[in-house]
Amino acid sequence: MPEMNPFERAQSICFVIMYEQLPTLNRLEIVEHNGKYYLQNIGFVRHILNEYRPLVLNKDDSVYFAKIHSFCHGKLANKEPSKGLSVSVSHETDGDVTDILLKMIGERNKAIKSILKECEYDYIYNGILQHSDHNYTKRLIEEYYTGRLNHLFIKHAFLLGQIKELLWWHHYILNNLTFPKIGPL
Repeated sequence: MPEMNPFERAQSICFVIMYEQLPTLNRLEIVEHNGKYYLQNIGFVRHILNEYRPLVLNKDDSVYFAKIHSFCHGKLANKEPSKGLSVSVSHETDGDVTDILLKMIGERNKAIKSILKECEYDYIYNGILQHSDHNYTKRLIEEYYTGRLNHLFIKHAFLLGQIKELLWWHHYILNNLTFPKIGPL
């Protein structure tokens, strides 16, 4: 029976561990000071944004969402086990539902691409959080002083939670393929 090669196993382990620890923006802490409102938990919002970077921006990372999708899709679509690991999914009453799951994860992958297309994660990561792209300097300074940076952080952190939800089935597949489970202390 074909198994995952060492790179695929490591990729799977890294994604499963990462996914299970991804934070989500469940609440905002807003405080009033002199008639103006400020985001009190901006540190947590920044933490959320930083945790998702390899998943949504770093295309070379093995846990980048498109690579994870490609891995899962390839194993589900493989109908010839002699050509590598083949994964099938059975429902207790409906039988083989592999093709349904293939379609579902494909639609979720398209939804993630659509979300990311409308977002500004490059600006957030390279213009703000690390400020490695100096083309964003003027915009960063303006949005920092006007407070628009808060809105940008909140919006993008919230959307990352939606992306995590869209990757649930990918996690489910990889979590079931990742053996043995992490060892004890």
